[in-house]
Amino acid sequence: MKQPAKPASNIFWARIDRWHKTRLGFAVFALVEAALCSVFASIAIDTGSLIAWTLTVILLFGTVVNLFQFLKKVIKG
Repeated sequence: MKQPAKPASNIFWARIDRWHKTRLGFAVFALVEAALCSVFASIAIDTGSLIAWTLTVILLFGTVVNLFQFLKKVIKG
């Protein structure tokens, strides 16, 4: 029996996920998350918004995780 075709969105996200696990992917994601983190931190400091602070913490955590994954890939090869 023929398998149904996968939706294009699933294929797109699978390709992004596969690329994210490369050295360049980890570096790009870390830089983008760091930039977004600084934007939301600025907004949070200016307004005192709890949502902005929450997004800042989440993006900071994501930046650190991606940075460590990048360094692990660079060191181990």
